Amino acid sequence: MVSKNELPWIEAGYALFAAQGPDGLRVETLARKVGISKSSFYHHFADIDVFTERLLEWHLDRAVEIAGRARECRTFDPDFLHLLAEYPGDLLFNRQLRVHRENLSYQLCFTRANAFVEDAILACWSVELGLTGKPELAHSLFAVINDMFYQRMTRENLHYAWMKQLLGEIKAILTDMIRGSGMGNELI
Repeated sequence: MVSKNELPWIEAGYALFAAQGPDGLRVETLARKVGISKSSFYHHFADIDVFTERLLEWHLDRAVEIAGRARECRTFDPDFLHLLAEYPGDLLFNRQLRVHRENLSYQLCFTRANAFVEDAILACWSVELGLTGKPELAHSLFAVINDMFYQRMTRENLHYAWMKQLLGEIKAILTDMIRGSGMGNELI
């Protein structure tokens, strides 16, 4: 749980990490953003490593929150896509975790955050792609497309229209694969 006095630091650090990755986390920069002395930072967090651990915990808490809201979505499009558009900072933070996945803590946080949300939305995803009854295939496609999503995402394109366009591309590729395979409506 983040205290009221720690919250401005966490929010500023979260935004910096989302925008610049771990290299953006400098105590001097954080102190300027928060408008509080560096000594206050050290009082709350001891060092940047402890602070980073707290950011990762904060991110996982936020992923649980997003997953809870995702469970309420009736459809992948538009419900879930609109939900994602409400959380650009969280998506950009997650993207930085993916980019810097050589750090085991970042990789584990990324994996856990994605798992929370995937578990919450996989049924809607399956319906959207016509993969009801094929949970393994839906899961595999979600993993591949999730990776592509983070590669293509930018701060500027994190909105519903871009996500809908990407989903349209995915559905067109799957349709072409189905037609090309001669399997009718069956992918496998």
